[in-house]
Amino acid sequence: MIEKKTGLSRRSFVKGSALASLAAGIATTAPVFREADAASGKDEPKEEVIWNACASCGVCTCPQQFHVVDGVIAYVETDNTGGNEFGDDEVRACLRGRSVRKYINHPDRIIYPMKRVGKRGEGKFERIGWDEAIDLFYTNLKRVIDTYGNDAVFENCAGGTHESFGLGGEFARFMNLIGGYLRSYGTDSETQAEFAAGFMLHGCYSKGSGAEVTFPAYGIAYNGASPAPVVQDSDLVVMFGSSAATSRIGGGSIMYEFAKARENGARFIWIDPRRGEESAGRANDEWLPIRPGTDGALAAALCHTMFKEGLADEEFLHSHTVGIYEETMPASAKGMNKTYLDYLMGTGYDKVEKTAEWASPITGIPSKEIKQLARDICNAKACYIGNGVGVQRRQNGESGAASVMMIPIVSGQWGLPGTSTGLKPPCSTKAIYWPGFKATQNSVDAIIPVTKRIEAVERGHEMTSTHDGILGVDHLSNDIKFIYNHACNMLANQNSDVNWAASILEDESKCEYIVGSDWFLSSSAKYCDLLLPEIMPQEAMRITSLQTGASIEQLVYGQQVQEAPGECRSEFEWLSDLAERFGIKDQYTDNGSNPNEKARLGYEMIRSMGMYPGMPTLEEGIKMGVWTRRFNPSDYKPTFADFRADPEGHPLKTPSGKIEVYSEGLQRIADTWEFDDPQYDKVNPIPMYQPDFEGYEDKNSEYPLQVFSWKSKIRYHSKFDQIEWLRQASRHTLWINPIDADARGIKNGDKVRIFNSRGTAEIEARVTERIIPGAVAMEEGRNRDIDDNGIDKGCVINTLVSHHWSPLAKHNPSNSIRAQVEKL
Repeated sequence: MIEKKTGLSRRSFVKGSALASLAAGIATTAPVFREADAASGKDEPKEEVIWNACASCGVCTCPQQFHVVDGVIAYVETDNTGGNEFGDDEVRACLRGRSVRKYINHPDRIIYPMKRVGKRGEGKFERIGWDEAIDLFYTNLKRVIDTYGNDAVFENCAGGTHESFGLGGEFARFMNLIGGYLRSYGTDSETQAEFAAGFMLHGCYSKGSGAEVTFPAYGIAYNGASPAPVVQDSDLVVMFGSSAATSRIGGGSIMYEFAKARENGARFIWIDPRRGEESAGRANDEWLPIRPGTDGALAAALCHTMFKEGLADEEFLHSHTVGIYEETMPASAKGMNKTYLDYLMGTGYDKVEKTAEWASPITGIPSKEIKQLARDICNAKACYIGNGVGVQRRQNGESGAASVMMIPIVSGQWGLPGTSTGLKPPCSTKAIYWPGFKATQNSVDAIIPVTKRIEAVERGHEMTSTHDGILGVDHLSNDIKFIYNHACNMLANQNSDVNWAASILEDESKCEYIVGSDWFLSSSAKYCDLLLPEIMPQEAMRITSLQTGASIEQLVYGQQVQEAPGECRSEFEWLSDLAERFGIKDQYTDNGSNPNEKARLGYEMIRSMGMYPGMPTLEEGIKMGVWTRRFNPSDYKPTFADFRADPEGHPLKTPSGKIEVYSEGLQRIADTWEFDDPQYDKVNPIPMYQPDFEGYEDKNSEYPLQVFSWKSKIRYHSKFDQIEWLRQASRHTLWINPIDADARGIKNGDKVRIFNSRGTAEIEARVTERIIPGAVAMEEGRNRDIDDNGIDKGCVINTLVSHHWSPLAKHNPSNSIRAQVEKL
C-alpha cells in the first residue's frame, strides 16, 4: 500500500541504521531498503511517497517523488505527471537528480559542528557541540567588528537552501542588523556578459562624472535575453560556446525547446572548439570548430560580410541604434572615425578591415564558410543567436559577448518572432518568486567584484573603484578579516588560480577567521576554522518554483523527506542563536517568525494578487505535490519586441533610449580607469575583437596549448563529485586531438600531466577528433586533491587558471589558459 504524504509532520530517521553508527562529524550510509521480517511476524514497512524537488543545480529545479520506508529513502522517482508528447511533457530529472538519494545519505556527509585542529587546508577537525560552535562564531565575529569594523566581514555564498520558498539572505539580514558587511556583485559564471548587455541595452553607466558605475541587480543578462520558447519559431539556431547537452539537461531545460525546434525543421550550428553531445549524431546539427577566445573576430567578420554584401538591416540600424553610423554618434565622438562601421571597414581604430580573410587565420574557420554563415543568418526566416557562457568566461569576456550580440543586431534578426538578442537563453521563463525575510538596509556602502574576494584578503585596503571595480566607495578601508562561507566551494576550489588563493587563506594573519557551512568536507571547507552542518533541502518543507527554460511553470510543494541526521540544523536556526548572543533575536526572527510562516504568508500574498491564474491554495498544493501550468510559444514574445516595433514609444533604459553600440560610459571608463596590462586590459566603447591574456595570439613555446572547460553532466560545479557511480558514468578526462597526442606519444587512456607556471595536475587522456588541434579541454568542477609534491590529483581546472581578471567586470578568466601536456 502506497500512501501519499500530505502533512507537514516530521519523521524519525531510521534507528539502528544511520544514526546508530554516526562517526565523529561524518555520517555513514543508511540502508537502501528496510527488509521486512516476515519470519518474525512483523508488519511489512509502510511506504510513503513524498514530493520534493532536486537541488542539484541552479539550472532546473525538477520535481521528484521520494519513496520513503520507515523514514529512509528507498528510491527516488522523477516527475510522472505529464506525458511523452510536446505540450504535455514530464519534467524528468537528470543523472544528478536521480542520484540524490546517494547524495543525501552519503557516508562522508558532515553532520556535527566541528572546529579546525590542524593547519588551514589540512582538513583536520574535531567534533564540538552547538553551544561551543555559536560561542566561537560570536567571539570571533565580534572581535573582528570591534577591531576593524563591519566592512572587514565578507559573505561568500553560493546557494545552499537559498532556493527554498521564503528563504535567502539570512546572513545578510543578520549582519545588517548589527551594522552591515562587505558585499559582492556578479558571479563567477557570467558577469562579463551581464556587463556587456548592461552597457549596450540597459544603461549601466551613470550620467555623473568620473568613473562611477551603476550596475543593476544580478541577472541583467537574463533580463536582456529572449525567452527560450521563442526558439520554437526559429528555422536557424546558431549557438556560440554552449554545452547545453551536458550543462542544461534537466527535464524543464532549454533542451526541450531545442528538441521542438528540431521537430519543426530548424537547422542548428554549434560554434565551439569542442564538438559536444548537443551536435554529435543529430541530422540537422552542424559543428563549426573555432579557436578558443576568437568568437569576437568571427562576429566582426560576419557583420563585415553583411554590410559588404548588402545584407545588413540598415533601416533598423538607423532607427534603433547609436554608434554604427556617423550621424548616430553622440556629440562627444562625432568626426573621430569611432563608429562601429569604421571599425569593421578599417577606417578607424586599428585601421584593419575585418574581412572574412582577416578572421580566418585567427579563428581557424575558412573565409568561405564565414561568408556563407553570414548569408544564412540574414536569409533565415528567423535566426536565433545563442551566446553561451563559454564565450564570456574569458579574460576578454566582455568584448567577446558584446561582439556576438552584434550579429542579430546587424542582421536585423532582433526583437522579432523566433529571434534573440544574442545572449544566453535564460534558465528561467515564468518562474514564480516570492518574498521571504527581508535583508534590511546595509550600512556598509562598499561592494567588490565577487572574484576579487581573495585579493581583498591580501590587499583590500589598496583596492579602488578605478583599478579594482569597487562600487559604492572610492576605495576600501580594510582587508577582509572574517569570511562566512555558506554552501560554497569558491574559496579554494572554484576560484581562479586556486594555488595562489590557498596560499593566502593558509596565512591566518590575513583572514583571521573563516566560518563555513557545507554538506561535505569540500576543498574550501578544509580552509575553514569552524564548520557548521546544514540540513539538505529535502530535509525541510521546501516549496519551490521550477527554474526552467521550457514552456512550463511548476510549483513543487516539497515536504520533509527524512529527518536530518546527527546535529544538522538550518542556517536560519543557528543564525537565530547567534542573533540572541548579539541581543537582536526578536528583530532577526521578526518576533519569533520562522521560514515556514514566511513561506505561507508569501505564498498567499502572491496567490491573492491573481498573477498566476489557477494557482491552488497552499493546502491544495500540498495535497497535489506539484502544480503545473503549460504555455504555448505564442504566449511569449522576444525581449524588446515592443522597442523593435516602436522605439520612440518604448525606449530602452540606456541614456539614448536606443541600442548603444557606441557607449559614452565605456569610453569614460577607458579614459579614467587604471589598468595593469595595457596589451590585454582594454575597455573599448564599441564591440570589437580583443585578443585575450593567454589566448590564441599570446603564443609561447613553453606552454603551447590552449586550455578550456565545459560543464559536467554529473556535477553542478563540484556538487555531486562525491558520488563514485557518477564518476564512473562520466570519467574525468582531458580531451586532446590526435595531432597533439601523437606529437607527445599519448594514447587514449594514458595518464598525463598538465601544467603551467601556476600549477600541475594529473588526469586521464581522451584522444579524440572532437576537439580542434592546439587546444585541450576538461570538465570543470572536480575537487582539488593536492599530494605531498603539490600535484593536483583531482585535476580541478582552476589549478591552471590565472587571476588576470577581465578588464571591465573584473571577473573570471577561467577559459583563458595556456599549458603544456606530457605523458606520465
